[in-house]
Amino acid sequence: MATTTTEETERLVREHFEGVWNHGEFVSDVIADDFVVHTNLGAQEDHTLEAFQGFVAGAREALPDLHKEPDDVIATDGKATIRYTMTGTQEGEFVGIPPTGREIEITGVAIFRLENGEIAEAWYVADFLRAMRQLGAVD
Repeated sequence: MATTTTEETERLVREHFEGVWNHGEFVSDVIADDFVVHTNLGAQEDHTLEAFQGFVAGAREALPDLHKEPDDVIATDGKATIRYTMTGTQEGEFVGIPPTGREIEITGVAIFRLENGEIAEAWYVADFLRAMRQLGAVD
């Protein structure tokens, strides 16, 4: 598929986003072989699919009730942006912080680029300072 319509882009990105974060499911036939994720999630800012899968698994282990709710989705032919709210209760180690049992609620933005009908690239920016404050890691 050479181009992706706005409607196809929104559907594909929404299903991918919700499947990954709310169910831990990566559907390989919608992800490009050279998929890369750019984040503000620590020292490593660019992730391969395998590294990103590991990050998501770790986040879902630390926050077993992790949920990302899309608040807005804006799509064009081949690109989509999701503004979301993430919630969860920290039951395991999370970014080096021992379990606290505390709930977090943060906001973030994810931008996706499609190529040939597959998700080729993603950018995630989230308010992790707010999460660190909610977990008592920083003042």
